[in-house]
Amino acid sequence: VGELGGLKQQHRALATHIGACEVISKKKAEGFIQQQLQVEHSILEGVDEKECLENIEELINRQAKMFDPLRLLCLLSLTSGGIKAKHLSSLKLQFLQSYGYHHLLTLQRLEEMNWLRDFSEVGLSMCYSRENEKGGEAN
Repeated sequence: VGELGGLKQQHRALATHIGACEVISKKKAEGFIQQQLQVEHSILEGVDEKECLENIEELINRQAKMFDPLRLLCLLSLTSGGIKAKHLSSLKLQFLQSYGYHHLLTLQRLEEMNWLRDFSEVGLSMCYSRENEKGGEAN
């Protein structure tokens, strides 16, 4: 009978511990979502690109859901006309190391759709389009 009482007490303690873990887990997830919303807001406001890149890097390193850092990277690229080549290549490498090299095709597709690009690509395409416009006016 003494053992049964001890087991019941351990069961209650375990249930309390699991409940506490669930509460902490939910709070961490809420904080994570809040961080993402802050990064999105900063990107859309055009505030401190370096901080945005650091937050995206943190998401990658924490192995957040794969689409979260990708979505933020694309949002940053689209709203700022591209990402500096050195930052983009570093983030892509970190992404592949964290989520697997089989996602190389994913990154390539995003680049093909111009959702993920660096400044040099943007600059070149703008130069070509301006040259074509000038050439069209001369005719």
